[in-house]
Amino acid sequence: MLNKLLVISLFMFSITVSFFMYGLVNGAGCSYQLTDMVTDNNRETFLSCYRGKVVALHYHREGDSKILSTWKVEGRQLVFGEQVIYLVYNRKRVQGGVDENTTDRYNRISEGYKMLFYKFKFVGNKVYIFQKFPSKKVLTSDFKGRISLSI
Repeated sequence: MLNKLLVISLFMFSITVSFFMYGLVNGAGCSYQLTDMVTDNNRETFLSCYRGKVVALHYHREGDSKILSTWKVEGRQLVFGEQVIYLVYNRKRVQGGVDENTTDRYNRISEGYKMLFYKFKFVGNKVYIFQKFPSKKVLTSDFKGRISLSI
């Protein structure tokens, strides 16, 4: 009985590791840029990925295009079909004054979350990004490159 349980446990562990490694290797095939992604409240995001490393820059602009704050977010990408998972390991404010804005609040809230889940839908050179955290919304961006080895 104990041997059977051990075999089942090892099998399940192997399946889990294989699934994770598939996403990691598939995501390491990325070479893309997301540009012209304007979210809301004068926030703008530029995102690039190369060999699985993702770098995102979040800008908050004043009405006259003056940058109030900039955040740099770094992580690793896993891809399972249209599901993209970012494993964030670094998030820091690289520019900004003492006043806090919506981009600052968004990044401070997100600091505690190391895994971010998105669904990507491609239509031509546009991508629609579906997110549920911190609020449900659909983002639109220009897309150049490839997201993974399989797509």
